[in-house]
Amino acid sequence: MLIPIHIDSWNYVNTTQKDALWDCIKSRFNIEPHLKKTMLQNCGGLLRTFKSRLTKDYVPPFKDKPQLLKKPPQLYPYIKQHHWDAFVKEDYLLKLRNNQSRTGRAGYTGLAEKLIDSGKYTHDELDRCVLWNEAHMKEGAYKNDECEEMAASIDEFQKQRIDGTSDVPSDVDAITHFFGPEHPGRVRAAGKHITPTSFFRKPIARARVTKQKYEECLEENKRLKLTNASLEEKIPENQQVIYDYNIRDLNLLTHFFINVLA
Repeated sequence: MLIPIHIDSWNYVNTTQKDALWDCIKSRFNIEPHLKKTMLQNCGGLLRTFKSRLTKDYVPPFKDKPQLLKKPPQLYPYIKQHHWDAFVKEDYLLKLRNNQSRTGRAGYTGLAEKLIDSGKYTHDELDRCVLWNEAHMKEGAYKNDECEEMAASIDEFQKQRIDGTSDVPSDVDAITHFFGPEHPGRVRAAGKHITPTSFFRKPIARARVTKQKYEECLEENKRLKLTNASLEEKIPENQQVIYDYNIRDLNLLTHFFINVLA
């Protein structure tokens, strides 16, 4: 197994492990190199899903029978013994949060679409604070007291923000305020492949030049060059006209003074 199952987060997977995983993927599938980042992000999500499945299917059901947890499940023979030991030991289990969302396989993106389609919220009303609250409810009730207390705190924070009584900076929402800054590569309650940079800042619009637009620019450039050449050809002629006008004005002025002085 290239990535240990007891690792806390995908962010702790080092570059060597990620490169080995990428080499393994390329050996089995024909994938373009520029998709490496996306594929590794997907692997991070799959690792979380796999760890959750292991925890749900093998740890709680046998928590009163520790002898059954001494070896990895036979269904996954590639899990190394020392990785499994680290996965099931008590100090790791204590790290498991008791406030996991109930978004299912569709994730927060699917939940948002479901809530909008049902008419419960409009697109403008559905921010990630609302999504967090909805994701931790089932049949109208929160999964535990901790989630209910956190949802109440989020609602109170939102109310103070609307009333203008909040002293929290405007660029800090309730999720960031209560859970802390986002980790690199993901944003809470925002769905897969959403990064802090793309979520909190508007991406810079990059102009795309099509072939047709490029050809139009070339034609316009040619036209401007021809116009410029034509104007340059008329410069001597215009200079002669200006010279002739100056001579005529000089002659008229000379004739005027001669007649006046005479």
